[in-house]
Order: sequence, then structure tokens, then C-alpha cells
Amino acid sequence: MKYNTLFFDFDGTVVDTVGAIILSITDTFDRYGFPIPTEEEIKHNIGIPIQEIPYIVAQASSGGPSVDEIVDTYRRVFQEKYAKTHVKVFAGLKDLLLDLKERGVKMGIVSSKTTDPIHMSLRDTGMDGIFDVVVGSDLVRHYKPFPESVFLCAHQIGLADARQALVIGDAIHDIEMGQRAGMHTCAVPWGAGTEAALAAVNPTYFPKTLADLSDLLKG
Repeated sequence: MKYNTLFFDFDGTVVDTVGAIILSITDTFDRYGFPIPTEEEIKHNIGIPIQEIPYIVAQASSGGPSVDEIVDTYRRVFQEKYAKTHVKVFAGLKDLLLDLKERGVKMGIVSSKTTDPIHMSLRDTGMDGIFDVVVGSDLVRHYKPFPESVFLCAHQIGLADARQALVIGDAIHDIEMGQRAGMHTCAVPWGAGTEAALAAVNPTYFPKTLADLSDLLKG
């Protein structure tokens, strides 16, 4: 196998949360009476830590609730209304992850989401214990697209040189993070990022299907 260590993004790469995120943002903005972002705008900003998403910062800057209050409301809506019904592992991906784990591949999650909700989603989707390390944005000072998260994940997983691992993600922030770390990168097309945007940042690999990704990771 070419890579014995894999670092996965979470939302849009391992689990399909796009629908839940759109619904949670829509509900949150509706509660405050804010203009609701379009689905395209919401998708475009998936992968950015939520407290830095421009349309949230803009509402807080206009004299309304603080960013922290908006984010807390969003997280409560997400967890209470949509986490258990609208968050699913992408079809076939869990079997691939279990196969890779059986083959001795080390796997970590590197996400712009905070760590606790990731563990909650892993439990809810029956994937608890598959990943060796989970690094959320709350564990680093400089998150995606900066490479601190992958360096921390490499350290915690016991990899001396992060460049020996492959970064896998569905957003340009994932690819840019891996590139800044000097790592090989793999974009997947089934998340929030468009194929054109992902291709434009020149990932090392760009498999078009899960079968293609499986062939790459097992080859």
C-alpha cells in the first residue's frame, strides 16, 4: 500500500452532513429573523470554522446577537433536530474504512468542526473506534487551511513526518492544508465542494467514485 496513514476531513468526506447543515443554518437564521443564506452560499462555506463564516460574522457585526450566541443556537439546532436523522455515512465508505483498518492503516480525522460533535457523530453512525485520532478545530490555534491540524494529528498518531500521510477531503481548504504541509492530497467529489473548484487547486489525486478511491488507497 502506498500510504499507511490517512488523514480524513469529516463533514462531506466521511459523513454526509450537508443537508443537516443547510437545515440548521436556515432554522437558526429564521429564529433570529436574519436574511437566510442560499444553499450555494452555505455549501461554499462548509469547511470553514463556523465562528468565522462570513454571513454569521456579518450578522453579529450589525448589532445583533454575538457570534458565540448564533453559533451556540446553530449547534443546539443541529444536535437536537438533525444530527440523528440527517447525518449518514456515505454509502460504502464505512466498509472501506473497516477494510483499511483491518489492513493496519492508521487513520485520523482532521476537521474544522470541534472535537466533541465529531465523536458524537461517530457514535451515532456506528463508527466509534475506527479512527485512531480525532483533531477538531478546538485543539489548534490555526486551523484549515493552515497545516497545524495535520501536524498535530501526525504527532498524536505517532507519525514522525506528516508528509508520509495522505490528506483526503471534499473542500479546497482540505487540499490547501495538505499542500501547505508538503503532503500529497486527495479530493473527493461527493461533498460540498464543486468539481471545478477542487480541480482548480490541483490535488494529487481526484478519484471520481468510491470505487476509484478504494483502488487508490488499497493499491
